[in-house]
Amino acid sequence: MRCNGLVANRGAMGVTAAATLGPRTVTRIDAEPAGTAPWAYITGAAYGLNAAPARAVAWKAALAKVAADESAMEKARMECCRGIAARGDAGDIPLFLPLLSSASEEVRVSAASAILRLGRPSGRP
Repeated sequence: MRCNGLVANRGAMGVTAAATLGPRTVTRIDAEPAGTAPWAYITGAAYGLNAAPARAVAWKAALAKVAADESAMEKARMECCRGIAARGDAGDIPLFLPLLSSASEEVRVSAASAILRLGRPSGRP
């Protein structure tokens, strides 16, 4: 899947790219239309790795907004949950509680998985 010159393959390429983010890559991520699956994969990976600390607050807010949007792509919503959970802590659990009532079974599972991950003392599986 190609997006704005970046390649996303179920998040794997996003993780690789995010580990070495430069200003051009940050600009490309921010230029990708929010709510698309590629945006969610790459932004979630970048946020999870804290690859651009200056963008972390904005990326987390954008990920949370898309995850909560019932009209957004299911895969994007799922990946937003994963991205936030990768770096979050127990204080982020309230973001996921409303998602447990989502019309999408996959989003409900992703939210539950995020809650379980964040509820562990270390935040890791």
